[in-house]
Amino acid sequence: MKPHYFEQEKADEDDIQLKMAKGQGYVPSTCLLGGMVVMGEITSAHNPCDGCAGPREKCHGRGKETPSYFQPGRRVMTRADFV
Repeated sequence: MKPHYFEQEKADEDDIQLKMAKGQGYVPSTCLLGGMVVMGEITSAHNPCDGCAGPREKCHGRGKETPSYFQPGRRVMTRADFV
């Protein structure tokens, strides 16, 4: 298993976890992220495409989204908010 297949045209055929994620629609069928990484993100309730540094022109994955808590102008809660 590899963490990614960015240097290859397609993922290895024996990456069963990636095949499962593709079959269930979590990632596009051309995803080049390793299955172990993809399943870890899915298990943590994250979109695997959001944190992926892979080449979108090869994998045709979804664009990276900035989480709402990193949006400009959004106030960050501090400990003082809970005291």
